Amino acid sequence: MKIMKRRAVLLMGSLCLTVVGWAQTPIEQPRRLDLDQRIEHLLKQRKIEGVCNRLLPRVLVKGEPIETATLAERMAAMNVHGVGIAVIHDGAIEWARGFGVTKIGGTTVTTDSPFYAGSIRKPLSALAILYLAQSGRLDLDADVNQYLKKRTIPASEFDRQPKVTLRELLTNTAGLTLVQEALVNVTHEPFSELMQALVFRPIGMVNSKYEQPSPANPSADTELAYPQPAGLWTTPSDLACYAIEIQKSLLGTANHVLSAKMTREMLTPFLDHQGLGPQIGGGEKRPYFGEASGSEGYCCELVAYNDGDGAVVMTNGYANEPLIDQILRTIAYEYGWPDFRPAERDVFAADPKSFDGLVGRYKLVGSRIYTVLREGNQLFLQDDKSRMARLFPIAAREFFTAADDKRIKFLPDIRGEAPEIILHQNGRDDLQGMRLD
Repeated sequence: MKIMKRRAVLLMGSLCLTVVGWAQTPIEQPRRLDLDQRIEHLLKQRKIEGVCNRLLPRVLVKGEPIETATLAERMAAMNVHGVGIAVIHDGAIEWARGFGVTKIGGTTVTTDSPFYAGSIRKPLSALAILYLAQSGRLDLDADVNQYLKKRTIPASEFDRQPKVTLRELLTNTAGLTLVQEALVNVTHEPFSELMQALVFRPIGMVNSKYEQPSPANPSADTELAYPQPAGLWTTPSDLACYAIEIQKSLLGTANHVLSAKMTREMLTPFLDHQGLGPQIGGGEKRPYFGEASGSEGYCCELVAYNDGDGAVVMTNGYANEPLIDQILRTIAYEYGWPDFRPAERDVFAADPKSFDGLVGRYKLVGSRIYTVLREGNQLFLQDDKSRMARLFPIAAREFFTAADDKRIKFLPDIRGEAPEIILHQNGRDDLQGMRLD
């Protein structure tokens, strides 16, 4: 990294000299353009390096070194065998990479390696429905039963609204099967073929297809066949193409599927931050759309800001959401996104003399045991798998870990010792623990 910094400094110095020379000699302009491109390339490589080798913790502790990890280290620790990433910047794919293998003993993950997308198929199916709606071939607010043949949704005397509409189904993953059936009945085409014709080919998703997962397409660790109908297999780059199409459709510059008006309607929150297909988030100045999915053997997430930035992360393995969160967190930090970034926190000036009364083993509800250790003027938390993390004080008896933002509150007795603790993590309910020694 020091070598890269020196090169960047040299390039910046050369750039300054070129600016002065260009004012006197116009012929130097092509050289400046070349240097600008090289500097831009170096900055992009630094961002890629950050995602590959400097994954960030949940919390950046002010005044303390940042605890980073490489992507390879995190994949090994979480038993994730393959990862695909595509990053969108200024309305284009800035870079895409594959890491690891497609499964145990499988081939190397490349940018063309498909992953199972799970419920991310919902916003893509929504594109087809909305295309037919803007073409006048179906009505989003009509009773969906008129588009169904195999099944119908019965009205209930207890319902305030006597009918269920496609608009409602597009905001609920549970209604995806009905949405797909409606598409087939209206177009009289097999679902996989109509998605190719209406969505994939128009926006350049060349490595995407719908098929029922089977032992021919196993997960990272098993040979399970998945129960979801019309499963979507795709790549991060193809999903990035979907996101870019939506971004450009908003601007009216690439309306291959939806008009700008219909795209705005799709991205308007309908219920609980849910648009007509994708989920909606972010602030008023920089809203974003996206979707996340976790299924047997695969996890993935898509995030795209309306103004042209975004990322897609796809993985194989189980319970990969923490890894995806860490990758997106680092991308957000490198590209200056307002959301998903690590929190920044000050440390409370706790008196180390009080630490001795906190040291010990604590048993939480569910039989999990944590050990609090002291090394000099620092406290550490060790879990039942011998993983250790430093505890940073935010109050006299409250601490947190930087990597995963566990928060621990010690409940001291009159002697200053802590017979009980309360653990809080990831927005879950507080877990109470009793001291064992």
